[in-house]
Amino acid sequence: MIVLETPRLLLRHWEEDDAPAMFAIFGEAEVFRHLKSGPLASMEEARARIASLRSADRWAHWAMIERQSQSLVGSCGFRPPDARGRPELGFTVGRTWQRRGFAVEAASAALELAFDRGVSEVTAWTSPKNAGARRVLERIGMRLWETQREDDFEWCVYLARATTPPRD
Repeated sequence: MIVLETPRLLLRHWEEDDAPAMFAIFGEAEVFRHLKSGPLASMEEARARIASLRSADRWAHWAMIERQSQSLVGSCGFRPPDARGRPELGFTVGRTWQRRGFAVEAASAALELAFDRGVSEVTAWTSPKNAGARRVLERIGMRLWETQREDDFEWCVYLARATTPPRD
């Protein structure tokens, strides 16, 4: 099921058949060099991750599909809202698909969706060393809000606020 459409991308729910492409992207150590979690180690892990993502509620990471080729190029979506009601935006783009503007396009559409759903604030956490992700977040209008240390890992926390008040 398609959740979002942009000029070049579809964001949709994960399908079981996505496991090989997911493993190809999320099995690369380079893609995870700025994250606490490591790459997927097996196709079985990819299948388990997809099963988990398929059972998530409306705040989930969706498969990012490049329209022209119908290729899985990454993921984009949200972690569930924190205690203040702020979902956490996240995105991953496979190494061979990076530097084409897909992260900006997908993250911008996802951020707009969150605000359309009545959320007043969205956060995004990234490593201070992840210059690419930080540029994406700034390009979509998020601003560095604070830095946090969690489990001996430093994070830059970005924040975006809706320009209109949330719906009742």
